[in-house]
Amino acid sequence: MKKTFEYDDKLPALPLPTLEHTLERYLDSVRAVVDDNEYANTKKVVERFAKGIGRELHEQLKTNIEKRQERNWLSKWWDEEIYLKWRLPIAPTISMTGFNCLVPPETDSQLTRICVHMYACALVFETIREERYPISYVGKHPLTMHQYKHFFNTCRIPHKGCDELMSVFRTVSEDPRRPPTHVVVMRNGHMFMFDLYESNKLLTPPEILKRLEDIVQQSDQSPGLGLGALTALPRDEWTKVRDHLYEMNEQNKINFQRIEQALLVYGFDNENAENLTEHSAYEGSIPVHIGDYIQNHIDTLEKIDSWPIPSDPDNKIIVHELLFIYDSHVLNAINHAINLFHQLAENIDIIVTNVNQCTKEDIKQYVRIHPDTYFQLCLQLAYFKLHGNKPASTYETASTRRFYRGRTETVRTCSPEVVAWCRAMVNRNDQLAESERRKLFLIAANRHQELMNAASKNQGCDRHLFALSMMATLTGKPFDLINDPSWIKSGGSGNFILSTSCIGFTLSVGGTPPMCLNGYGVFYRLGSDAITFLVSAYRNSAITDAQALAHTIERTLIEVKMSFMLSNLFTKCQYQVKAKVFHDGIYQIFCSQHHEHESLENSIVPVEIRSVIHDLALNGLSVGQIRKTMEVLHPVISLLSQVKENGLKRHKNDVKR
Repeated sequence: MKKTFEYDDKLPALPLPTLEHTLERYLDSVRAVVDDNEYANTKKVVERFAKGIGRELHEQLKTNIEKRQERNWLSKWWDEEIYLKWRLPIAPTISMTGFNCLVPPETDSQLTRICVHMYACALVFETIREERYPISYVGKHPLTMHQYKHFFNTCRIPHKGCDELMSVFRTVSEDPRRPPTHVVVMRNGHMFMFDLYESNKLLTPPEILKRLEDIVQQSDQSPGLGLGALTALPRDEWTKVRDHLYEMNEQNKINFQRIEQALLVYGFDNENAENLTEHSAYEGSIPVHIGDYIQNHIDTLEKIDSWPIPSDPDNKIIVHELLFIYDSHVLNAINHAINLFHQLAENIDIIVTNVNQCTKEDIKQYVRIHPDTYFQLCLQLAYFKLHGNKPASTYETASTRRFYRGRTETVRTCSPEVVAWCRAMVNRNDQLAESERRKLFLIAANRHQELMNAASKNQGCDRHLFALSMMATLTGKPFDLINDPSWIKSGGSGNFILSTSCIGFTLSVGGTPPMCLNGYGVFYRLGSDAITFLVSAYRNSAITDAQALAHTIERTLIEVKMSFMLSNLFTKCQYQVKAKVFHDGIYQIFCSQHHEHESLENSIVPVEIRSVIHDLALNGLSVGQIRKTMEVLHPVISLLSQVKENGLKRHKNDVKR
């Protein structure tokens, strides 16, 4: 078995696209969201940029990469400029949230579930540390696993101007000494810590449970300081308060180090600002994958009926409370942080929708394209219909982890091809045949897959344009593209109307707030049981409506699937007639005398056709609605009726399949 980080130093360097490719890809995305006059103007701006300052910046960037022999020319700039230099509050503005879709809630189960979760996390910690965690692949290409080193024992430390990502996690090959294995637990404003290991042996869930019960008992006596809320402050304000606490007392400094180096930090309070996770250490896919791995352990652990009895069950287990020395300045900062967090959080609307009438298996069976492409196209159509036939600049995450220390590139999924399909779908007065609409859909789908494949090879446009803008800043040269109105309209500088990401074929769903005031965040899992998606929007926007978009996405996912089902049904019926396939007498077609769904199952319509009609019924359509949708099959029904009247029968040996 290959070690977890075996390929990390062997992966190819992050490629730099050509300037021509980047600008062509940028113009293509602009074409989708602006009118003809705006596009003509932007094209001139881009052409001047390509011949002048853009060429200079690109050549300087290439020289820098060659001079420094950088295997990833993006990573330092990206980590600092996009994440660590962010000065506004992290929570909830750019923090991530998520949950497991398949774990049902249970009353009074928090402690018992957390003790098993802690135990499972420790098992995963050991798996990664000993490099037994499975390597991720795309096809035959191994992906960088570097971000997995930042899941445990890692913290973002606030500093003025630019934060620091600090990790004390080490693999066994890097350092035989085990990293810190204590966890920090926050409850009712208190902070406690205890080690998950005793005499180098992992505590059992019952032993962990006793410590958690001790924490509950102590924290219930009175509210604590609530120091964790300070992380919801703007970063420079949090830096000042942290420095102040450092200077007040040596014990404060020790406590901070214990928190920042902890294996993990748990928050038991559901309404505090302390319970969101941060994004700079890794992409959202990393905690999702680890979360599924943890859940697999939990599923196994929950089948264990009994554990060894603790060696001294009557001995009171002491957990250590982290007590800080503070003053009125700290108290005021905590109150301000709590108020600020609630003010920001209350402005974010989040809708989670579970669509069990459209699954990844449905998409594979009826539409036959990648489920991610299907969702993205349906999302574009949903926004288009809801917002007055307007396209939306869209960010979709593509992984570049096949390269050394790779993270992401942007897929600008709102292409001219998808806009053409959306217009055809909403304009029913153009006498366009359904086959033509389907053709436009497939053209748009192919384009999305081309863009995704290119972006995963770092052949998008956004990361290269970002690097060129950084070169302009460093050299004092103008970055002309940013002054063109199309820059913002197409999503430049983080102004994408739709900020999206496919979480994958996973058990979990989650997301972040929108990128801009009048935008949405849309994040989704593609399951065999259902498609589950999260929509976020700002409540103070006069334009967006999370509930309305969620409803429109749901209906669009189902309706587009149904259109393919009917199209496939029509094709199958035509084939049956052409081949004169008959057995068990003449086929009975769905007719007006069918008044109940059960009658569909009793007909001797071919199995394939009957199952499609049955699926329509399961999707909530009444018999009348199904009859209406079957009108497209009228010529076939008539033909089969004639066959019945003529008493035509064929031997099944004549059948050609």
